[in-house]
Amino acid sequence: VSAALLLLAAYAAWSYLSITWASQQGPAWDGANRTAMYLIVFALFALWRFDARGATLVLGLLGLGIAGLGLVELLKADAAANPAAYFIDVRFAEPAGYMNANVALWTTGLLPCLFLASRRGVPSVLRGLALGGAGLLAAVALLGQSRGWALALPLALVLFHIICPG
Repeated sequence: VSAALLLLAAYAAWSYLSITWASQQGPAWDGANRTAMYLIVFALFALWRFDARGATLVLGLLGLGIAGLGLVELLKADAAANPAAYFIDVRFAEPAGYMNANVALWTTGLLPCLFLASRRGVPSVLRGLALGGAGLLAAVALLGQSRGWALALPLALVLFHIICPG
């Protein structure tokens, strides 16, 4: 893990250094920032020793963060002078601009929210927020009207029950 972290850090430094000789410095800057983000995320998950509490915390932050994003997008669509701009045909297309990507994002938050809402060790206020977030995320996922989601969600829920019994 240390060697991988060091090599990724060296690659990120090289990416930033390459800006100096790049013919188009804007895309080189974007690529270097992306590499630095990968380094930070890799370091976070490689160096943090997860126990059950830490994993629940990360899942909770992921689920509730995505639920917050969904709420913001719905409020922005509601307050917009032209709410139709948030839809392609009748399918909710924000924030990604592509319905299937949005539905995948909302489902990525839905399952951790369901997990948090079902855990007795989680404080009741957070369980309530997670349950509300799960309902909101299921609704915005449904607004995306993805046919793939209609097939994938039942399989994901079966796997969710197998991986997280009780």
